[in-house]
Amino acid sequence: MMRDAIHHRGIFNVIHLGTAFRDGVFVAKPCPFDRAQLTRRRRVLLSQEPLHQAYALSAEDIVLTKLERYYLSSDAGVNRTAQSRQSRGRVSWSPGGE
Repeated sequence: MMRDAIHHRGIFNVIHLGTAFRDGVFVAKPCPFDRAQLTRRRRVLLSQEPLHQAYALSAEDIVLTKLERYYLSSDAGVNRTAQSRQSRGRVSWSPGGE
């Protein structure tokens, strides 16, 4: 699963079995926006003893990445259609003016 996500530049989760801490890993795509996100990354401390550090994106970049990946996913069209039907006359917004 992880190799497939890396190959297709997708998403996979890592889980620390001792604490059940889970985090999502978004594999960067070869595009200007993803390269810019990586320039804004910051180093975060995971633990002192033993010393473990990792790089993390800003909260804003994470939100934008999740929105983009959701919009591009195959489920997005189905979800937008369902939301539109539920709106019953209310104005509904969707990216790209669909």
